[in-house]
Amino acid sequence: MYFGTDGIALTERQPWPYRGEPGDYLLKGHLTGPVEHPTSQEEYLKLRGLGRAELAQTGADQ
Repeated sequence: MYFGTDGIALTERQPWPYRGEPGDYLLKGHLTGPVEHPTSQEEYLKLRGLGRAELAQTGADQ
C-alpha cells in the first residue's frame, strides 16, 4: 500500500462510490496483478502510469 498526499494505491479494487464531492476517491488506474512492489519513487510512478494506461484501455466499469 502506498499513501501519497493526493492518492492511495491499493492491492484490490474498492467499490467506493464517486459522486464528484470532496473526499470521494476517483479511480485513476488499475493493474491486473500480481505485480512486484515498487521499491523506489521511479518504480511507483512507472506502475502508476501502467495502471492508468490499462484502465484507459479496459474502461472504468470493468
